[in-house]
Amino acid sequence: MSAAAQANLELIKAWLDAHNRQDMKALDYLSDDVEIVEIPTGVIWRGRQDMENLARLAYSRKSDKRLTHIFATDNDACVEYLTVVSLTGAVSDFEKEQGLHGIDGSNATPTVDVLELAVCFVCEIQDGKIRRAREYWDAGGMARQLGVHGGQQDSDESASHHGNR
Repeated sequence: MSAAAQANLELIKAWLDAHNRQDMKALDYLSDDVEIVEIPTGVIWRGRQDMENLARLAYSRKSDKRLTHIFATDNDACVEYLTVVSLTGAVSDFEKEQGLHGIDGSNATPTVDVLELAVCFVCEIQDGKIRRAREYWDAGGMARQLGVHGGQQDSDESASHHGNR
């Protein structure tokens, strides 16, 4: 394995570690002009402010990303993890405002106490930071666990470009 590929593996592991500690320093592993596309819902997060909002959304509940697979090349990395999120407590105003990754959770009645969702995160890495990523996960499975019907939000919010508001 090349030194660049090894560095990319370490970058992703460090990002996951910071994220699991709910440490805003996780954002330091992302470029300032980062773009993350959530493939199941079409939600696009762009730039530092969006990443801060996404982190606050993720950190508003006890959550953990459990690494299952990872590989990297000199310019890319792919990580698969199981995200585990506590669903205890009411949906907050912030969660309602932001949406749950494009799924309208405003009327959620969770069917489980802990959401478990396999996620695949495919990253383009530039200058030692995550520059672009595509995130794949089962929107139907998430909606079922959240106890919402219809899955994606019915409005244009499901395909919103958070950085362009």
